[in-house]
Amino acid sequence: MSRWLNRLKSPENAQGENCQNCQNPPQGAKAEVLSVLSVPIPGAFEPLTAANEPTKPPSQARYWPNTQHANDTELNQMEARLMIFKRHGVDDAQADQLTDKLLIADRQQTGQVTCHLCQHFNPRRKTCGNFRSAGVGQEVGELAAMLQRCPGYATATQ
Repeated sequence: MSRWLNRLKSPENAQGENCQNCQNPPQGAKAEVLSVLSVPIPGAFEPLTAANEPTKPPSQARYWPNTQHANDTELNQMEARLMIFKRHGVDDAQADQLTDKLLIADRQQTGQVTCHLCQHFNPRRKTCGNFRSAGVGQEVGELAAMLQRCPGYATATQ
């Protein structure tokens, strides 16, 4: 760019020797740069958004299956399961463990469930209303808190 500027300032251009349509400046006048071409850099100016304009939803790249973090759907399902376990009288520590185990089972698609999530389970008596199809005794007891594949399982509509 400096060669271009020097060529513009050269006396021969100012005299009009190499320019057919130039006017000869008066003697002693200096050639000056009259303008500079300015070109915007692509992507330099991002469009501005208003503060109340809706934003894009956060990327799911930070969540399952890309990492071990639970996404919004999984978190909502975990919360609902925790509420069911607490309603059925399961203590907090065991409810947390069951919820985590069920999350892993859901991700691995093993089909394992717990009696607490079944509509046939009676939490007060810890009995199964569908024990014949399930292949267990009527009183399930500690089996209610274990993950299992139950043929008599039906999702609770609570």
